[in-house]
Amino acid sequence: GGIEASLRRLGHYDYWSETMKRSILLDSQADILMYGMGERTIVELADALNAGMEARDITYVDGTVFRATELDESLPTIVLPSFEEVKSNKRKYAESFKIQYGNCDPFTAKRLAEPYGKEFVVQNPPQKPLTTEEMDAVYNLPYCRTWHPSYAKAGGVPAIEEVKFSLVSNRGCFGACSFCALTFHQGRTISSRSHDSLIREAELLTKMPDFKGYIHDVGGPTANFRKPACKGQLKKGACADKKCLAPSMCPAVEVDHTDYLKLLRELRALPKVKKVFIRSGIRFDYLIADKDDEFFKELVQNHTSGQLKVAPEHCSDGALSMMGKPPVSVFEKFKGTYFSLCKAAGLEQYL
Repeated sequence: GGIEASLRRLGHYDYWSETMKRSILLDSQADILMYGMGERTIVELADALNAGMEARDITYVDGTVFRATELDESLPTIVLPSFEEVKSNKRKYAESFKIQYGNCDPFTAKRLAEPYGKEFVVQNPPQKPLTTEEMDAVYNLPYCRTWHPSYAKAGGVPAIEEVKFSLVSNRGCFGACSFCALTFHQGRTISSRSHDSLIREAELLTKMPDFKGYIHDVGGPTANFRKPACKGQLKKGACADKKCLAPSMCPAVEVDHTDYLKLLRELRALPKVKKVFIRSGIRFDYLIADKDDEFFKELVQNHTSGQLKVAPEHCSDGALSMMGKPPVSVFEKFKGTYFSLCKAAGLEQYL
């Protein structure tokens, strides 16, 4: 399991060796591969094993990949091009991945089967997004909040300093940019934690001996996504044939920063908290589509540590179109508003 397994669950191009590689399930000789975030999946697998099932017989759990000598004809299954085909033909690989990408939504996805000689690697549909209650339960577990003791001899893990005083507010991203692994790993439907859960964790941070009053981030893949793009996503899943935000915003998208702003205000009001910053990427086209500029003003005044992190990705409209991003004029509009707000607040800040 894990993101590395998620992105290698079927035949894939490996940038390290510059070769096409088989599903990591086969090369690792594992019984089952878990993809996605995996919390619900790992519990279902553990329950099945505790009940005495053999690993090879656990073929029904969403969010898993397994090997089979024949396909279950009672379940709707898409048979992908074989590994030999995708290995030798780049177009076949692109066609195969397009099918895989189109079956990332837990509400609409079908089983996928990739042939390898006389056997198949079979991918079950993804798990449904966690509810707020489930996500709270995951983050309320008693984590040690530091690197594993096995790293002690190496002096720890320096990268932990970047995330030690950060809060994960959400997961998933309905941006669905063409080049991003998020859709393939976490999906397009947003899950978010409750304010109570985040405040409890923030209070834990304030009690750590090296906390200096600064919460470095309250975010996720996209910081200002705290709810699904529209009500339809929770019933029918994300639209398979169009993106929520590009080339222009879908009329069904509900733009609202009210909940996120309320959360940030609650966090910065906590004793011992001096500043609450946002370091996760802000989706600027979604931000400027909000008719209420209250969040934008407070983002500039209270939650930017010198520079705000956004992702224009490119300055060519042709490239942006292929990447599933809005045209550069949208970024220019955002940039103008951002620097105007900085000037009005008497702050010298950057992008």
